[in-house]
Amino acid sequence: MYLQIADVLRFPIPDETAGEWLTTALQQKTDHDDSHPSLTDRLLAIGYSSERLSVLELITERPAESAAQTYLGGNLPCLRQQVEQVFRQSAVERWKTGHEETLKLKTELLALEQKSQMEPLSPDELLELSGLYERFDQTDRAFDVARTALERDPNNVHAEFHLGRMMLEQKREEGISYIESAMQRERDYIFSGCQVICGYLLGAGRSAEADTYKSRYYAGADHLKEMEEERKALCPKDVILPAAVDVAFLAELCVLAEGVKQVREILIVRKEVKIFPDEPCYYVYLDLKIFPNGKEAESMNSVIQQLHSGVVWPFEHYVFTSLYHKGYYKRLQIVQGATVYKRDRRKR
Repeated sequence: MYLQIADVLRFPIPDETAGEWLTTALQQKTDHDDSHPSLTDRLLAIGYSSERLSVLELITERPAESAAQTYLGGNLPCLRQQVEQVFRQSAVERWKTGHEETLKLKTELLALEQKSQMEPLSPDELLELSGLYERFDQTDRAFDVARTALERDPNNVHAEFHLGRMMLEQKREEGISYIESAMQRERDYIFSGCQVICGYLLGAGRSAEADTYKSRYYAGADHLKEMEEERKALCPKDVILPAAVDVAFLAELCVLAEGVKQVREILIVRKEVKIFPDEPCYYVYLDLKIFPNGKEAESMNSVIQQLHSGVVWPFEHYVFTSLYHKGYYKRLQIVQGATVYKRDRRKR
């Protein structure tokens, strides 16, 4: 197994491909989150001059023997057997799991292909099919299916990003506009979008433009941190608004809460936020009946778990409880419609 990998690695990489890799590596700069210096910085550190780097060429001549043969000599066969044994022991379970996963994905691919022959697939099913084609290196089919998904649902942000990413992998620059659109419409795509575009630009030798996306990546991370700070707590100056939650969801929540005896009252409100205002900030306050017994926190977490596993919550939210945030109750309960569930006193 290990020896076969070594045999595969002996096959030469095409000179054109290897040259592209070398050019890209030399253009990359060391960043503060790198685990080691860039190739250029390492070469400069061992004495290469900037002038020598500018004319650095790919060595196409293959060595007569490997470094292992040169330095290990007659010990190499024994060491190979030892490494092979260790490699087999460590890899067999992982490879077995990978094989089973591959068979599962092939079954899913066949099922979607068969379904597509009987009826039109939904945009989400098309994207799943595209991803499976890509997983099995059928890139042309993956691209065509992703394009069909976006044509059927032009507002599908995932399809837009998926198609743009594949375009850049095919060195088609129009993919940038697709990813930019997805990043503007959905915050979750900012980080992956910046990474994909940055990688494309570095590969094209456009490091200055790539640096712009690096900056956007880190600025986005800072922005998310600021958003979290703004939302994670209630401050005296915060503006609290009615939540306007879906009625059907509230009905399910009330039925669930009725069966959790520790829940006396549930309040849901919304906070006015400045960072990402299009993404509402919801707070859920739980008035709980938990007696002091040394395991209050454990009981509280159990209640929260029951309320979140028994019904699908249609929005992200922060949870406060009377156990730790009793002072919030008076402020929240005066908001119109804040109380969405209140247990009958006779059942408490």
